[in-house]
Amino acid sequence: MKTIYISYRVSLLNKRKEEQVLSRFNGYLDFIHVIKEFCDYTLENIKSYYDPQGNSRTFSLNRLAKISLKERIVYGDFESGFTGDEVLVKDNKNNNLLFDVHTKHLQARKLLFLFYIPKGSKYGYLILQKKNNHGVKTVLLNALNEFLKIKGYTDYLSTFVPSSNFKKMIEGLRFGKIKQVKFKSFSSGLMAKNIQINSFFKNNISELIVKPSKNEDLIRQREILLSLFSNNYEFDDLIFIPGISQGCIEISFLVNYQGISKTYYIKEKSKIKSNINVSNKLSYENGYPTRESMIIVALEIAKSFFNNDDSDLAA
Repeated sequence: MKTIYISYRVSLLNKRKEEQVLSRFNGYLDFIHVIKEFCDYTLENIKSYYDPQGNSRTFSLNRLAKISLKERIVYGDFESGFTGDEVLVKDNKNNNLLFDVHTKHLQARKLLFLFYIPKGSKYGYLILQKKNNHGVKTVLLNALNEFLKIKGYTDYLSTFVPSSNFKKMIEGLRFGKIKQVKFKSFSSGLMAKNIQINSFFKNNISELIVKPSKNEDLIRQREILLSLFSNNYEFDDLIFIPGISQGCIEISFLVNYQGISKTYYIKEKSKIKSNINVSNKLSYENGYPTRESMIIVALEIAKSFFNNDDSDLAA
């Protein structure tokens, strides 16, 4: 099973929408302590809500979060629960039924998180484990801002922005060649004629995957990806799929570097976020990643984003 992280850059705005230095955001308070207090509060106060499909969901902490002032981190496990699916839990040896999960039962999953709050910076970094059907970014951000109001910090609002440092990674060759490029368009014969494409149709959307050839010009790939990132690209520039120039509604691409794979998504030519596959970086016991290695890798990623940010992001 893959272990996927998502990264966000965390900031705190005052009423004039000015970004605050997090380690002294109102002149003297350190935001890392606010994050720890928020986690303690969340452990004791389960947040219940409904998703757009009408399923009951919960958001809480699985256990007490830990703080390291030396490393400037707060980490632990969020717990995401949902109802809706009926599941049969069976013994993997004899297939005997162990438990029947009904649609009204709450199915909970642990999601490792790590907040990194560097000293003297206007930005912190959140590394959050991703699992299917358990997205918690929005409910987490809302809960954090609600907590700020409860604690009396009514002049401040926290924001999470996907942290990718994509431009620097591509320019600095931090990541190697592209492993695949995925295109989505409304279902039509526009792309189906190209024999290089593996495609399937779902909900009238065609998803097409292309793997660049081994001798593809790396410099040319970089130029195209930088144009994609800057939102100044033309579909004619996409050399990965000859003859395809129109009709795409979403593009994503997968790059790999030293065991870490990142998938970048570009939607509506303006939004970009990243999934980070860290499976090959982790240590395993009995087939499962160790918690220690998951924390170490999460911190490495958070520090790499901070170190690669522009120098003017730090105060």
